[in-house]
Amino acid sequence: MRAEDDFGLWEQELRRDRADAAEDRGGQRGMLLVAIMTMLGCTAMIAIGQTPLGAAGLVVSGLILLLWRTGW
Repeated sequence: MRAEDDFGLWEQELRRDRADAAEDRGGQRGMLLVAIMTMLGCTAMIAIGQTPLGAAGLVVSGLILLLWRTGW
């Protein structure tokens, strides 16, 4: 019996995985930008005296980002 070489097939799968990973980085950058902007906005609310609103914004946005990251 002779075993065939599937190296070309394996290379195609690895290339596909790299392309998928490159697409995911754009989504991660967007999520990071949203998180930073939200954090700055909520911090500004706390700084101007709206502590309950700023704290609630941080908690809610943290939950949303956590659920988004986990895929819910």
